[in-house]
Amino acid sequence: SGKIQAENPGEKEGASGSEAVETHKHSAQTAVQETGRIFTELIKSIEKRWSEATKLIRAQEKAAVNRAEEIMKNLEREIADQKKRDDETEVLSHTEDPIQYLQ
Repeated sequence: SGKIQAENPGEKEGASGSEAVETHKHSAQTAVQETGRIFTELIKSIEKRWSEATKLIRAQEKAAVNRAEEIMKNLEREIADQKKRDDETEVLSHTEDPIQYLQ
């Protein structure tokens, strides 16, 4: 039973070939997972920046509206004061004794 078994070179290459295929599959899967992780982080970062930008725009909008409302109130007060002065001037112009009216 001193048989020498000849190796089939195709068997060895087949085994190492399937190992190479598995290695490539594993590398591809790792690359897909890593790419997915990176894109997920990018999406989260973009969403965070978008949220921050939206909050900033809303805050600026609120400040601008408040300023505009304050200016309008001041103008309305000035108009009312001017109307009151105009009315008093009108009354004085029709009064025979403006000094007595003012007292």
